[in-house]
Amino acid sequence: MIFILIMDFPVILVAGASGTGKTTWIQQQGLNSSIAYCSLGSDGIAIDATYLTTEMSSINVFSDLTELLSLRVPVYLEVSAQLDLDSLTIPLGHFQKLAIVAPNTNDTEWHQWADRIVVGIQAAKGSQIWRSNLSGQVLDPASLDTLWDELIEGAYGTIQRAKGIFEVVDGRAFHFNYVQGHETNYTELNVARSFKGRPDRFSGIEVVGEAFDQTAIKQTLQDCCLADDALAYYQHQIRQSLEIPA
Repeated sequence: MIFILIMDFPVILVAGASGTGKTTWIQQQGLNSSIAYCSLGSDGIAIDATYLTTEMSSINVFSDLTELLSLRVPVYLEVSAQLDLDSLTIPLGHFQKLAIVAPNTNDTEWHQWADRIVVGIQAAKGSQIWRSNLSGQVLDPASLDTLWDELIEGAYGTIQRAKGIFEVVDGRAFHFNYVQGHETNYTELNVARSFKGRPDRFSGIEVVGEAFDQTAIKQTLQDCCLADDALAYYQHQIRQSLEIPA
């Protein structure tokens, strides 16, 4: 692979429709070497950045592009599918534009924009997007599973892409990742279990599709979140069962 270099390290702008596999491709690039990562257009809902941070010991995640100039490792900038490619301003000099596209596609806006094309998986084509920050919220696992099944099976409208990071009452955190036509990928994150109070780390959800009822999704999601008294009760029971001091 040939990269355009600035200050002795490559800068790669990774774009593509929602669900094609941008985050997965970036993760593969960092399996055997250190990389830097920044997500553009996520509106503070850092699902991909949080997932990569917990799964990769060799990644440096940044929210400010100018901080990347101090590094001497490959820089990957993941572009949200909702951003206008033509209006992007990247203050890092030269960079390579790489697009990940759905199989059996050609002459799309991604093909016309990119310096290099990588074939991923089927893309979500929905124009409606809803994101919500859930940091500090802890969910009942059974209710979360029911919500997720309803979500991807069409109970709230056409959902083509859904992903999220969720805290559950036994102290674990999970990454859910769904693209229409594929099974949901569930990953337990490599983080310390939270047994007391509300966890002080990011969690959140993103949904992409057509004509879905985001108000109903939001309300059902709120119903899955535990109130303070219920959370304290369940955490007390878990600490006792694991013989963890109060």
